[in-house]
Amino acid sequence: MTRLVGQASWPVVGSAGFSLYRTGREACPTRSFLLAVLLALAAAVPATAGNVALVIGNQAYSPGPLKSPAADARLVERALRDAGFATILRENASQAEMLAAETEFVNRLQPADTALVFFAGYAVAVNDENYLLGVDSGAGNFQAKAVPLSEMLGRLRSRAARGIVILDASRMYIVAAQRGLSPGLAMPRNLPPEIWMASTAGPGQVATDNLRLENSAFSSALADAIAQPGLTIEEAFNRARSRVLDETGSEQAPWWMSTATGSFNFHPPEGSPPPTDAATVARAMEAARQSERREDWDAAIDLVIRVLKSAPGTELASTARRTLTYLMARRDGDLRYRVMDYRGAAMFYEQAVAAEPAKVDTAIRLADAYLLAIRVPDAIRVLESVRARGESPAAEKAAAMLQKLDIH
Repeated sequence: MTRLVGQASWPVVGSAGFSLYRTGREACPTRSFLLAVLLALAAAVPATAGNVALVIGNQAYSPGPLKSPAADARLVERALRDAGFATILRENASQAEMLAAETEFVNRLQPADTALVFFAGYAVAVNDENYLLGVDSGAGNFQAKAVPLSEMLGRLRSRAARGIVILDASRMYIVAAQRGLSPGLAMPRNLPPEIWMASTAGPGQVATDNLRLENSAFSSALADAIAQPGLTIEEAFNRARSRVLDETGSEQAPWWMSTATGSFNFHPPEGSPPPTDAATVARAMEAARQSERREDWDAAIDLVIRVLKSAPGTELASTARRTLTYLMARRDGDLRYRVMDYRGAAMFYEQAVAAEPAKVDTAIRLADAYLLAIRVPDAIRVLESVRARGESPAAEKAAAMLQKLDIH
């Protein structure tokens, strides 16, 4: 099924890069698909021109058929169309049909367009690489019937202006499970510039579909957030995340990251623009810091997004984006820590420490997660680094932890 509506352009790959499978790579026909998409994405610029979306919902898998991806794709496609996107919709697409969809998608893109890709269905991670599966993936070499994300993102790093990637695909694929693959998707490493990426669940996490509902919790919340006037893309992703957390009792935590330097609105803001005077922005940042000290991560994130919305393209916006990366990673790390997923917590704390190395309390938290995940050498490395920073409560705590580990 194909539908092409309106004028516009955007890419989606399902909040912060990939690489590629190593067997049969040279012969894989998906490379032509990705190359054509990437060439089109390379020219994408802010949404003052057109927006084009490629929307795919795959559910007729064998084995492991799904219930909602086709309905999810239709729901999101309607929301994007109402937001002014030209849309290409595919349901239950084989690899060949995904290649045909690519042709229509790329033919619609113009140099000033923004491209978005939404995928609902199965995606798997193999050796830290992520793949979107066609419905003909079957029980054989499913990678040969998949679209690898790494090659796309590798080229995007140097060529794309802007892109949006949204995946409602963090499901347990029975074939992958039978082969002993880890659940969920892999953490993208080296995400290219000017990309937003969102997923129904964090790296290594699996979303559970509610078979009593027509749509997945994530796609339903996302479509509603897209429809809200004036929301930035960051606000839309956060709103969808909060709703899914509420509806699932925090069992499912959507995740997003960005390397964009600006923002994007699915619908233009209504009324007057937000105040941009320095005093107002400074107050918002100070309020964000106060929320951070209380570990009210969601409140701090909302305030930093407000700063980004009020002062785009400024030096403060650059600082705010780094702060936003830290806050989201710290929030998600704490969530994984509370449910005793210490490996997952460590992964997010690593991101937080990389974004804000001076946050030594988070470094201590990272070391603690490493210890609970039985990664003692990594914990020792972090603790020694904190101890070496000189006198501080965190350095004293690091020294005490090292002493318990009999490291002097």
